[in-house]
Amino acid sequence: MIAILIGGIVMVVRHADDWTRPSSAERDTPPLYRSLAITLARPFQLLEWRIYDFIHEFGAKTPEDPEVVVLGIDEASLSLEDSSAFPEDIQESRALQLMDEVFPWSREVYALMIERLVEAGAKTVVIDLMFPAASGSHPEGDAVLRRCLEKYREHVILAADLVAREIQNGRSESVALPTDGLIPRRWPVDDRIGFVSYWPDSDGVIRETQFHHSLDPGLAGRTLDSFAASTLRSQGLTDRVPTDFGFHFVRFGDPSNYEPVSLHEIFIPSIWESNLGSGKRFAGKTVFLGTVAGQLQDFHLTPVGKIAGVRIHAHVYAATKAGQLLHRPPAWASPLMIAVASGLAGLLVSLTTRPLLGTALLLGSATLFLLTQFLLFNHASLIINASTPVFAFAGIGLFGFTYDFLLERNQKLALKRSVMRFHSPDVAEQIVQHPESYHSIRQGAVRCIVVLFSDIRGYTRISEQLSAEQMVAQLNEYFESMVSIVFQRRGAVDKFIGDAMMAVWGRFRDTPQEQDLAQDACQAVDAALAMRAGLATLNCDWAARNMTELSIGIGIHQGEAVVGEIGSSQRTELTAIGDAVNIGSRLEGATKEYGLDLIISEAVRNRVAQRFLCRSVDLLRVKGKTRPIEVFTVLGPITMTPVPGLSLFEKGMAAYRHGQFHEAFNLLQQAAQEGLNDALTATFIQRSSDLIKTPPEAWDGVYAMTQK
Repeated sequence: MIAILIGGIVMVVRHADDWTRPSSAERDTPPLYRSLAITLARPFQLLEWRIYDFIHEFGAKTPEDPEVVVLGIDEASLSLEDSSAFPEDIQESRALQLMDEVFPWSREVYALMIERLVEAGAKTVVIDLMFPAASGSHPEGDAVLRRCLEKYREHVILAADLVAREIQNGRSESVALPTDGLIPRRWPVDDRIGFVSYWPDSDGVIRETQFHHSLDPGLAGRTLDSFAASTLRSQGLTDRVPTDFGFHFVRFGDPSNYEPVSLHEIFIPSIWESNLGSGKRFAGKTVFLGTVAGQLQDFHLTPVGKIAGVRIHAHVYAATKAGQLLHRPPAWASPLMIAVASGLAGLLVSLTTRPLLGTALLLGSATLFLLTQFLLFNHASLIINASTPVFAFAGIGLFGFTYDFLLERNQKLALKRSVMRFHSPDVAEQIVQHPESYHSIRQGAVRCIVVLFSDIRGYTRISEQLSAEQMVAQLNEYFESMVSIVFQRRGAVDKFIGDAMMAVWGRFRDTPQEQDLAQDACQAVDAALAMRAGLATLNCDWAARNMTELSIGIGIHQGEAVVGEIGSSQRTELTAIGDAVNIGSRLEGATKEYGLDLIISEAVRNRVAQRFLCRSVDLLRVKGKTRPIEVFTVLGPITMTPVPGLSLFEKGMAAYRHGQFHEAFNLLQQAAQEGLNDALTATFIQRSSDLIKTPPEAWDGVYAMTQK
């Protein structure tokens, strides 16, 4: 149903313009339905044109015809003072003297040009300039040009222009022929005349050309050939020119083709002899003359860029001569393609149960459609407008997959609401996203996790000063911030224990890679630093409200733990137990021993050292454990400003662990003097001093905690 609905809408909207177009050529004011059809179809038409232009720009192009030369009336030809012509060149050349006047020049210039080119062996000279009336300022030039045209009548093509204008009852069309003083005006028109008109699409781009145009289909002989058709006919290549009156897409060449030769250069003897080989450059060539100077504004948009009108004529002539005109399939092909694309999209949505895979297939198929259009353009000279069928195909697919996605999302939300009766929101979310992992650990599984414990310092004493409402309100405000920080870093809150919180990372990974473990550790440390900053912000706010400020301790460890659902038949909880959890809790307690707010284990430090600046704390044997672990604190991101005295502190700690207490004492004192004068430094200065006074009998550098 989706395929039929969307495909039908796209088909009707795209082709409403074609289906409502009147058969008559009259351009009366269109009725409302016709205006609506044009408006609706325009976005699709623009899309097709943009893709066609893209393919044309990067696809196969008509090779440059070596027998075509463009002569350009450029800035240098219009202003000989800025050209390569020396004063003596101008004095010796009649043509340059005439060109040294204000444009438009005497038409004798073109007579001298024709004579020079044809005598040099040029096959045809095609002049893209209009001579609709006798010259008022240089009448003598008309006579010279007329004689030249008669002398070289087999070698020259002049321009005519088709002029359309709106009148009260429709549109009137006429033709501007060369003045009767050059070539007699008559019907049928002289074979030396070709029209230069193009009909850009509504976006201003010239993509098509017409080779024959009839001003009055009811009268024989009222037809006119285009520049390309007249030129090819004069060269005996009539078989290359289509015989119909329709429009034909042109395969343009590279926009750099037919770089114009400046007109004035053919009249400078030194350039004519050296650069142009005494005219050999033009021998056997078809020469197009036209304006290329920017101020004359004869530039037009084409699929390959904006180029001068005379170069467009050269491109069209070369493409027609080389058989590089493009073809379109019948009118019924486009609606059929839309219908086929809609049907394929419907099948894809129906047969694909995984939205991500379906979307990938959708994009791949759409790309294949466009690639087919590209290949047909390159190798079959065939233009198919695949963009509208692709639009229908993609629209149906995206709509169908979106419907499936929303349906699946609603099912997940229903599952989440059900699961949240037994689990916290973060656990519920992970269960919904990874149901297979959740089911695998419900009965218990060993996972390598990161455990973060945080606890408020001295909260029992603080709570005695607060009312029940104040205590609950402040704790809720505190946990709101801390839990949000953990969730933002993809952690899960395992449980709350009074004013303490336990967060974990990595519970749902079956076979984690090293990069996964490092990512978990980095996210946990990043959460701890954010909790430190978040508490500072809360304390500022509480102080402004005359509330008690809080401080916390955080311990982080990474290791294997047992994860599973633990509880009773009335209430269960997905939690983690084991050594890793116990060590994380002990590390949080150790922060009080060293006057720190954060301690991490060696396992965590090894995985975060590339991203965070760590500081040695101690070689610690926590209560209940026999094996010591090295612990660290985190100062901040690795990019932070170097901490004064940190290097001396680390050297002092190394000396301390090796039993070199005098050296440790001196290094730690220097670290304190440089700025690292905090509780941790003071702790080891005091320990070093005590050990100097009472050296131990056996020293392993381990400090044994006696409290949790």
